Amino acid sequence: MDHLRPRHRRALLCCFMHSVRRRDYSQGAAKQVQSVTAQEALDHVSEAIKASVNLPDPRLDGSGKIALEITRQTKGYKKEDPETKHQKALPPSVYRHILRKVLSNLANSKSHLLCGAFFFSS
Repeated sequence: MDHLRPRHRRALLCCFMHSVRRRDYSQGAAKQVQSVTAQEALDHVSEAIKASVNLPDPRLDGSGKIALEITRQTKGYKKEDPETKHQKALPPSVYRHILRKVLSNLANSKSHLLCGAFFFSS
């Protein structure tokens, strides 16, 4: 990549990000990956290029910011991504039920850990 001009490097990175988005390197379901996954793959490849070839970050333009074409492509992917489906939290009665069924000190500790895990995982 060191023989390419910076804009050509960025064009290759955009093509790579698009192929990741289409799952060209994956097996399984035909769904496209989320924009975050494509962006992370691009970030990892850029870091590898910087480290191995000792070039400046290929994602950056002359002003040191992420290039406009990469920014626009990422924003377009984010617009196409399906909305996040939020899950409903457990009602307080579930936590009360767990804490009422305590028979020993050990069970009390376990029930508090369980309630904390339920609370912070949802």
